Amino acid sequence: MKSYYRLLGHYYLLLRFFKNLRDLGVSLLELENILGVIYWYLFKQKYSTRCRCCSELYINQTNINPYYFASACKLKKMGLPVEIRNSVFYYDGLEVYPTVIPYIARVIKYNWQVFNMKGNPMISFTVKNHDFKAVLLKGYEGLLQFYEQFILEQYGMFDYKDKTVIDIGGFIGDTALYFYSKEARKIVSFEPSKKNYTILIKNITLNNIKNVIPINAGVWDENTKGIITNPAPTAYRVKEESKGDVALVSILDIIDSYRPDIIKMDCEGCEYKVFEKLLETGYIYDVPEYVFEAHGNIKNELLSKLRSLDEFRLCVHSDLGNMAIVSLKKL
Repeated sequence: MKSYYRLLGHYYLLLRFFKNLRDLGVSLLELENILGVIYWYLFKQKYSTRCRCCSELYINQTNINPYYFASACKLKKMGLPVEIRNSVFYYDGLEVYPTVIPYIARVIKYNWQVFNMKGNPMISFTVKNHDFKAVLLKGYEGLLQFYEQFILEQYGMFDYKDKTVIDIGGFIGDTALYFYSKEARKIVSFEPSKKNYTILIKNITLNNIKNVIPINAGVWDENTKGIITNPAPTAYRVKEESKGDVALVSILDIIDSYRPDIIKMDCEGCEYKVFEKLLETGYIYDVPEYVFEAHGNIKNELLSKLRSLDEFRLCVHSDLGNMAIVSLKKL
């Protein structure tokens, strides 16, 4: 019986794998290449393979995920400048992280341009008569976030027109540009990472946006200092530390200073500190709308507290287990 359930489990995993390939539009020829790589994973042997649909793309390494190899094959078939050298993917002459490759194929379908501009990975696209350009991080990192904002519209549950938006976790400007495209009156964007903040400034300037106020700081329950504990640009965390080099600004001071209509939070855990202070002081009622990503093990505890507020309606728009996109709207 155990072997029966094990077989069912393997069958389920295969179904999920081939569904991903189908979503990518993988052909039978490309599938042949992928199966070759799987062969190595199963039997632990060296394996080399070449895209049958585009013979220029070739690997003789053993550490390339077949999903990303299939995505690279698709880009090559589309005539796009992707290549593999010594197990490293390159796009338009610049290194591209494997996890980004599937999203290049997706945004190209919406007539986005992904390119190398004097050694800088960049994108350009048009949304509702707004022409945007944006600088990305190394490896074209940040493309996923622009895809989530402008194509998936994961924060599209609210009307931002003529509203003041506090953007907590501004990253490289993806959300600031999105709120601008939705005709927000003012956007105050907090980004504690100096590296991300530098790119955020570049993207605001590049698009000649005048109503974004960028602030190189994190947001906390009080004015204090902190440190970044995980240096990854898209998933770092801020930890309170009195001798830290990261400024942390009190959420109460932010509300008093800017009187926001909407607060957006994507800060890898700071949302708990922020909401605890808002609930404790009653400041939560001073802001009509919130949209945030809830992370970690105490996600359900936070959502339970917010659901108990009779004056608000809470909606969970997507729940991936360890992260959920949530909106909170005053009735």
